[in-house]
Amino acid sequence: MRSVRNYANYRKFLLDYYGAMQKKDPEFSYRKFAKQVKHANASFLHNIMHGRRKPEIRTIISIAAAAGMDEQETRYFANLVELNHAASAPVRQYFQNELQFIRSCGNILKYRKKKK
Repeated sequence: MRSVRNYANYRKFLLDYYGAMQKKDPEFSYRKFAKQVKHANASFLHNIMHGRRKPEIRTIISIAAAAGMDEQETRYFANLVELNHAASAPVRQYFQNELQFIRSCGNILKYRKKKK
């Protein structure tokens, strides 16, 4: 499974994550995923993944935790959601800059770990 940092669309990431989890566990379902996310409604997650709903920040954080994201990946994912829903060019630019910054921080951390 690729890192969320390799995605430009959070829905694509969620669909890929869901598919990877189903390959790993054939009984993995929207209902199981909803339980992991601590959300009672499996159809709500389905609607998020298929573009019919926008997740709130608490749902974004819960999804990130269920997917095993670290703090930087969670920040990236949250900003990616906001970017994908941004209605104006200045807002899109702001979130693109945030994603770029998070990516660069991730690269610095990887470099430091390799150096040790």
